[in-house]
Amino acid sequence: MLLQDLFKEENKNLSSVFGITLDKDSQNAQYANLPENIKELGFVFVLDDEGTIDETLMDLIITYKLNNIEVVVEVPIDLLVNKKITPAYLMQLASNIGFAISLLPPKHPINDVAYSFEEYQSILLDVLKEMQQRPNFDKPIYPINSYFDYLILEKVVGEQAKEKFKPTDSYILNHYIKYVTEEQSDAFKEAIKNSLYDFYGGQENFDIMISSMIESLYDKSKDIYTDYIKKINNIQ
Repeated sequence: MLLQDLFKEENKNLSSVFGITLDKDSQNAQYANLPENIKELGFVFVLDDEGTIDETLMDLIITYKLNNIEVVVEVPIDLLVNKKITPAYLMQLASNIGFAISLLPPKHPINDVAYSFEEYQSILLDVLKEMQQRPNFDKPIYPINSYFDYLILEKVVGEQAKEKFKPTDSYILNHYIKYVTEEQSDAFKEAIKNSLYDFYGGQENFDIMISSMIESLYDKSKDIYTDYIKKINNIQ
């Protein structure tokens, strides 16, 4: 879908739209203000002739972010496989501009160059390694963040995680789960887990880190609840 298609009458009921591409008309100032129904957008990542993010794309993302639109940048894996961009460059852009990153599977329509799932998995693991070097990086990277959620749940409920963990995020369901097999998904879970074990110096250290994270979340929730009760008592 082109950016200008968002302004057509038949799309006035859409709140989230992904796979948006740009053309010369996208530079028109009339597209700076989106229809009120749009809350979330996914732009296909493109480079300019110098190998950096397309200026029109960057300007639009900044403009829409200022208007509280959630933005996901969908990156064709060809750009990473052929080293036209690096994970470091992509994550620095995400931090500076404030967008989420999506790295979609080979069979997704965004990827017009055929790659194997193994090549795709290798790219995701490269991105994960870059994330590990950036402890303050706080932007979502799909689908890696979904697997983090799974590993945390696995720590809490053990082997039941596989049965209990059912993705509910419509983006993940429609743009990732739809294009991978269960075997591929399970293989990637193991690959991420092993990468994290290596990074933290083994499973035991990783488990300690997860336990500390869970305890921190529990303590934070207790503090929020305590503050809430205090506010209620003050009101009364």
